[in-house]
Amino acid sequence: MSSIDIPVLLNDFGRRSFVESEPVPLRIVLVQGEALSVPRTLSTVRVLSGKAWISMNGRDVLLSAGEQSDVGRSRNGSVISAVGSQALLFQLC
Repeated sequence: MSSIDIPVLLNDFGRRSFVESEPVPLRIVLVQGEALSVPRTLSTVRVLSGKAWISMNGRDVLLSAGEQSDVGRSRNGSVISAVGSQALLFQLC
């Protein structure tokens, strides 16, 4: 399984629109066998397509397209991975 860590992508410059002051959601695609370590600075994961397996605070959550979860309260961040053969498309904000 490959793992991706994204803290470099999460500075304010990379997450804010030039016109608006609201954070811009970060869209990510993972395929089977990939995992993403999400830092505590992001609070919400929303699945756009596919299925997500999220591990946080010693528990696991499965999400399908259209569902979301609050991951910002996780003590040590959370880990997201794709479930099944379909690619996982989700956004973080």
